[in-house]
Amino acid sequence: MISAGLDVGSRTIKLVTFDTVIRSSLVTETGANPLRRCRELMSGINYDRMVVTGYGRHLVAPALGPAKIVSEIRAFAVGARHLYRIAVPFIDIGGQDCKVIL
Repeated sequence: MISAGLDVGSRTIKLVTFDTVIRSSLVTETGANPLRRCRELMSGINYDRMVVTGYGRHLVAPALGPAKIVSEIRAFAVGARHLYRIAVPFIDIGGQDCKVIL
């Protein structure tokens, strides 16, 4: 099963596809039309399920089909737990704000 993770940020949009390993990763500038940029980025990408995060998640997720919407904080926490299994602090420095997860 191939999963896609789409992070729609204020400055960039990131897309990762993976199953047991990362299959692809792409980054583009968000620009003035994030939905169009997401469609361009995802053109030709096949996946079975998708998770969307970032400030533009509520804009693009309904337009791109079935997708789970997750906050950046939850996405970071789940990813950190998967990678490290122990508590480590994370700092996200984004285009509009910063977040710290302890």
